[in-house]
Amino acid sequence: MIRKIFLILWLFYFAYCIFHLIAFREKYHWDFQMQYHSARLMAEGKNPYDPEVTRKEIGTPLWYAYPPLTLRFYRLFNLFNYDTACLVFFLIKIAITIFLLFFWSKYFLGERLEPDFLFFCILAFNAALYLDLRSGNINILEQGLLWLGFYFFLKNRLYPFCAFLLLASAFKLTPLFFLILLLTTNSRKKYWLFLSSVGTFLIYMLLQYLLWPDLFLAFLGAARGTLMEKRIIAPTTIGFILDAFDQLAKRQAIVINIEWQIALFVGIIALVLILSYKAYKKLIKYNLEDTKKIILFGLCLVYALVNLRMKDYSYVLLLVPSYFILKTEGQARAYPFLYILSILTAAKNATLPGTGPMFLLIWEYYPLLLAYLIWVLYLREIFLWKGTVTHEKNK
Repeated sequence: MIRKIFLILWLFYFAYCIFHLIAFREKYHWDFQMQYHSARLMAEGKNPYDPEVTRKEIGTPLWYAYPPLTLRFYRLFNLFNYDTACLVFFLIKIAITIFLLFFWSKYFLGERLEPDFLFFCILAFNAALYLDLRSGNINILEQGLLWLGFYFFLKNRLYPFCAFLLLASAFKLTPLFFLILLLTTNSRKKYWLFLSSVGTFLIYMLLQYLLWPDLFLAFLGAARGTLMEKRIIAPTTIGFILDAFDQLAKRQAIVINIEWQIALFVGIIALVLILSYKAYKKLIKYNLEDTKKIILFGLCLVYALVNLRMKDYSYVLLLVPSYFILKTEGQARAYPFLYILSILTAAKNATLPGTGPMFLLIWEYYPLLLAYLIWVLYLREIFLWKGTVTHEKNK
């Protein structure tokens, strides 16, 4: 009964979020607006990779940053006026999101759709899923293709795994990183599949250079420009290091050369890779039922840590791996606290509809609420002690 109540609550809130994003769509979906008009600019013979062009023609500070061929995908939406196209694109994203929620639950978590997972998905990692829906980015389509590929990887069907991975990499390129998963299998064809997949992707890029050399070079420059994003809109390891040293220089007048900052980044990434590889080598010694799944989820986390451009909505990738590890037996006692830590900042930074004022109220009364939490912990311990004492007396 309680499960049904929370499912209904989540459904109503999710529906409210959708209604909010549709009703105020002129405020949101800025990525789709830029990409929709970029396809039109390309058809008019203009350069959508040039920020000056997009600022003048579209009135946006954003610019197109995907390979030229992907503009043909957005060209399909030019068949409609912008309002209709935006609504169609958004509804496609909603359909993919709903599919993923069921797909993740059944095939990666091995459970029915649970309310705590649904709330985790909409709130965790600074409400990454909501940020994706709000931004109008292609990310959720990429995630759908990527997780279909992961499904086939777990089923040891490596040809469709490679096919979906290549499709998922068509826009942002970096998901090609997950071809590493091929090297963890026992398939005799793994090296051939790895090299042929990389070769196929290189042909995809080379053809675009041959067909549209000027646009392709402009794409490379535009993509490089996106690496400048940092902080809450693009929380990356390199961004954190650069910002930390920037604050040190401003507040303490301690200036560290950029070369040393980059060296620190390389050192941290090397440590992440070395420790992850050691954990992988240890893991494969055990005949665990979820070995392949743990390898997959671990690689998702490595991808996020080493990525030079990990946008806020890109953290959708980590929803399932994070929830999976929180629900393991080893984290059973810490689960409620880890869960709360995972969703704590969603209302403040993502401005989920209807949550902003309540979030501010919570921080105003945070000492009181913390006192309630400590009180609950005391009660919990007392009740546990009572049960233990009674058990000993009965013995």
